[in-house]
Amino acid sequence: MGQQKKDVIFKSIVITLCVSLIVIIIMALLIQRWITRLITLAPYVATEISNGNLDNHIVINSQDEIGNLLRALDRMQANICIANEKLTQQMHEQKFKLRKVVE
Repeated sequence: MGQQKKDVIFKSIVITLCVSLIVIIIMALLIQRWITRLITLAPYVATEISNGNLDNHIVINSQDEIGNLLRALDRMQANICIANEKLTQQMHEQKFKLRKVVE
């Protein structure tokens, strides 16, 4: 094999490695961005719930552990909202009964 062929093969290998490295870096950045977005969503939702905001609905497409955590937060929020509505209804019923007793 001539030196020219060796140089062409070497350049092809270097170019292939560089392109592969660029593709791997881009994929790693995209995956990191996706994971970071999901991870930062959980504390945001928990903070909103702790502040009394029960109107957020979380749309989760992920089937991994982070998706499970977000689904659990969504269920917790829904259950707190239901319990809050029941408590409000009971409070109104008790007010009504108290008014009847006072009259």
